Amino acid sequence: QLYVMNSTTGTYELAAGQGVNTGEGTLYLYNDGSYFYKPLDSAANATVDAIDYKLVSVIDGSEYASTLTINLSQELNSLAVSTAANDTFALGNGSDTLIYNTLTAASVTNATGGNTTAGGVDVWTDFHVGDTATDDQADKID
Repeated sequence: QLYVMNSTTGTYELAAGQGVNTGEGTLYLYNDGSYFYKPLDSAANATVDAIDYKLVSVIDGSEYASTLTINLSQELNSLAVSTAANDTFALGNGSDTLIYNTLTAASVTNATGGNTTAGGVDVWTDFHVGDTATDDQADKID
C-alpha cells in the first residue's frame, strides 16, 4: 500500500486517488503508479516540492520510505507564439520562450514584424534578460 505525507495534518494518508495537500500543491496518486500534481498559486516562489511517501507491505507490514521531489520552476516555463495582431505578453516566472513569427513572404518585402499591418507592435511586459543556461528566469525570443 502507498501512503503520502499530508503536510497539513503531519500524518501519512493512504493514496487512493484522492488529493493530498503537500504544502506547495495537491498530489493525486493512483493505484497504477501514475500521479497528477497541481501546484498552489502561492507556490509561484517555490522551486521544489518534496513529498514524503512510504510503501507498506500488506504481507508483513514492513515499510519503505522515500521522497518524491517535483521541480516547480519547470512548470512555470511558458511557451508563447506571436500572432498577426498586436500582442502583449506577461508570462510570469520561469525561463519563458516567445516564438516570434517574422519571416513570411509578405514581411520580406514589407517588414512589419509579426504583425500584418505597418506600425504593428508586440510588447513583452516582464522580459528578463539573462543567460538561459545559467539563469532560470532568463527569457528568450525564438
